[in-house]
Amino acid sequence: MKPSFVRIYLLVAGVILAVAALAKWPAIFHARTWCADADILSYQPGLTNEQLLGMAAGTELLIVLLICFSPRRWLPCIASAVWGLLCFLARLFLMDPYANCRCLGWLAKPGPTTNLMVGFLALALAGGGWVAFRLAWRDEKLAKQNQNSPQI
Repeated sequence: MKPSFVRIYLLVAGVILAVAALAKWPAIFHARTWCADADILSYQPGLTNEQLLGMAAGTELLIVLLICFSPRRWLPCIASAVWGLLCFLARLFLMDPYANCRCLGWLAKPGPTTNLMVGFLALALAGGGWVAFRLAWRDEKLAKQNQNSPQI
């Protein structure tokens, strides 16, 4: 049951992060700016909304690559948990709930309902990531102990 939680979490997190990152690309590279509104975050020094979304999409794609290619199962778990927590805290403390955030790009119309849904996804990503990290870390330690123990 527990190893399958880690697998299921990583599969779901990978799909969510890949879709969210790919959905941001039109907002970043579109001919006309989709992010012409006020700054997404209350503290956004020297960054345009397009640059902020580009950094977020790049980070999400890097985590997807970790999920696909990391030999250690705990590493993508902790990376996605930290990213989810960072996104949630930024939404909680640095973002106006009515801000026109294009965090889901073309997938969802910006507004308070979408902001609430994205905040919930970030919190679920963080919480599930921490649980998956703990399980994967413990399983790796148990595997090392079993490998080092003498066979009778």
